[in-house]
Amino acid sequence: MPPAKSSRTVKSRTASRSDSRESLADARKSASKSLKSVKISKVVSKTASKAAPKRAAVVKRRTNGSSKASASKASFTVVGVRRASNLLKQVSDPTRLQILLLLADSEHNVGAICDELGGQSQPAVSHHLAKLRDGRLIEPRREGKNNVYALTEEGRLLAHTVKSLTWLKG
Repeated sequence: MPPAKSSRTVKSRTASRSDSRESLADARKSASKSLKSVKISKVVSKTASKAAPKRAAVVKRRTNGSSKASASKASFTVVGVRRASNLLKQVSDPTRLQILLLLADSEHNVGAICDELGGQSQPAVSHHLAKLRDGRLIEPRREGKNNVYALTEEGRLLAHTVKSLTWLKG
């Protein structure tokens, strides 16, 4: 004979069923509201699209046709902004920035970079070189047993930009 169910178990099951029914009803209401707002926005967009050519003509008359020039000034792509952000993160460390400026003058191997940086350890410099390599700012070239590092085109542009800062030379 199965054990008898307690009254608490039965009450909790019925309460959870009624809660789920209420949440389902709430979901249906919110869905119908969103459908109404979509219908309203479609109606508004249809009426706005009919008036849009008139507005564009007024804007062209006011700006003498220079509306395209002002729109192109602020045309930064999301991908471009993210790429610039990543490049700036790569050289945000002072050691990496020094390596970048050092490689702007000529190619160096890890040992020469360690000496130029004032005795930095080889593992630390290798770590910084790996970060710059991941950011595609430098590229290695095999020369015997050593890797010789040089700047990529993006690395050269970034190094040139950094070198153009007048307060950096002081």
